Amino acid sequence: MNSKYFALSVSDESAAEAPSNYDWYGRNGMSRYRDELRSTGKFPSFTPLLKQAIYDDEQFNKRNDFIHSIADGLIISEKTKEIFKTHNLPPHNFFDIKLYQQKKWLGFELNFPINKKYYNLFFDTEYANDYLDFIDYSKTKFWGITRSKQKVTFTLENANQLRQFFIYFKGEKQKVKFYSTENNEEMVSVVPEDVMNIETDKITFGNNFDFTLDLFRIPHLSWRTYISPKLLNQLKKENITGFDSSLPGEIKTSFKNLHYIKDPFLVWED
Repeated sequence: MNSKYFALSVSDESAAEAPSNYDWYGRNGMSRYRDELRSTGKFPSFTPLLKQAIYDDEQFNKRNDFIHSIADGLIISEKTKEIFKTHNLPPHNFFDIKLYQQKKWLGFELNFPINKKYYNLFFDTEYANDYLDFIDYSKTKFWGITRSKQKVTFTLENANQLRQFFIYFKGEKQKVKFYSTENNEEMVSVVPEDVMNIETDKITFGNNFDFTLDLFRIPHLSWRTYISPKLLNQLKKENITGFDSSLPGEIKTSFKNLHYIKDPFLVWED
């Protein structure tokens, strides 16, 4: 596979979660920010109030430059932020984030502020700019699993068909015209709404791919975050801690029990 990017992984030896009293849906909550972005396709005008607490457990409580979290984007140190600022990123914001050290005492959760500065690199590659037009759909095969657990293969003609399938703000999937990969005939026997998801094990990009990008994601088809060799080398050169890298598709290939991970191979047309 002629991969030109690497998949970024954040180590869980420094892991955090939102404090139990964090108000996700409050006036400046992250869920409100995310919902507004989803519905408008633009970054909201307000700045979300962000809080994360590093776990008390010894195996998770290091203070690395990257902090593992389910928070949107990446939680990074100020040193790491300065590196990212010198690279070409997707639509993004650097949000201040209040980081705490969690301590458990007599069954209570106590959170003590950490003085070191951290940021949430919040970047969007789904609503403001999803990069799905970079995919060569004639060379990328797709399949889905129906509610009856049948695997259905099909082709998609363009990015719009993929987008229509995953329209979240309407709360329902839109109809997509499916074709058999065997004979290119319309699969009238398959009801589109019966397909639960769209997957692929290899994404082929067309010659319109923007190689100036140093960071991106491919929504719906992959769970990974991809970085350029240029950015990866700079992170290593500056001894940034708390991350690792692999070739796209490598985790799924190496760990068969992680078959549910969306980790496709990425290839580019020469």
